[in-house]
Amino acid sequence: MKITRKQLRQIIKEGLSRSLSEAGPDINSDGALDAPELRDLADDLEAEEKADPLRDYNPDAVKAAAYAVEKVGYPQGGMIETEIHEYLENTLGMDPMGNEIDVIGDEALSAAGIMLGVGPDTL
Repeated sequence: MKITRKQLRQIIKEGLSRSLSEAGPDINSDGALDAPELRDLADDLEAEEKADPLRDYNPDAVKAAAYAVEKVGYPQGGMIETEIHEYLENTLGMDPMGNEIDVIGDEALSAAGIMLGVGPDTL
């Protein structure tokens, strides 16, 4: 699979600190990564993302998204968002006027887009 330079930069930016600590022998003695090592790192990070695209999401957001996707079943942003907020308020007891519900709700909407196969920025 081909990835753009922008995607590669984003993949490396998101996973570099975690992966560098695990890379050990893949890092040159001066601590720098050469081009083949960067490609290998990007491939590894892309494979991790495909294996679990929701791994970096807040667990409460993922649960709210799963609830909403199960209730609605198709990518209708308004209905999904309503179900997410219902879950966050009624199940997790979040304040409907609080900042936390907005932050978790936005993340859940993004997660729901991934679950429904339309992408994180679609709903």
